[in-house]
Amino acid sequence: NYERYLKNLVLKNDNIIVYGAGKYGKVILNYLRDINQICKVQFIMISEVLENELQINHIPVISIQNIDKQKWGNSLVLIAVSGISQKDIITNLKNNGYMNYEVLDNVFLSDIDEQQSSNLLVQRDNTI
Repeated sequence: NYERYLKNLVLKNDNIIVYGAGKYGKVILNYLRDINQICKVQFIMISEVLENELQINHIPVISIQNIDKQKWGNSLVLIAVSGISQKDIITNLKNNGYMNYEVLDNVFLSDIDEQQSSNLLVQRDNTI
């Protein structure tokens, strides 16, 4: 079961970096919150350089070029992007010395996204 595998992987690591600030990045952040592991997320890593500081759910978004590899190089990087970009991201991570990474399963992320959307609809219905 992929979810059990991922949960065990997250539990084994003290520092987590989420790669991707888009839809799937937000989905995995919500998932990590649901399993009480959000406190392990140090920041959200992206490829492009930002002009302004950005945060998602109070978690800083930082360009890979601006990260202290000595400090964060052993962190678990959860790659939360669609399949098209994954190969380039893996190459970028390896070139920057990040070897502890997990490419998150797109089907799993889609399923979690649907569950989270359904939960939001149920919560909204209960407040009416």
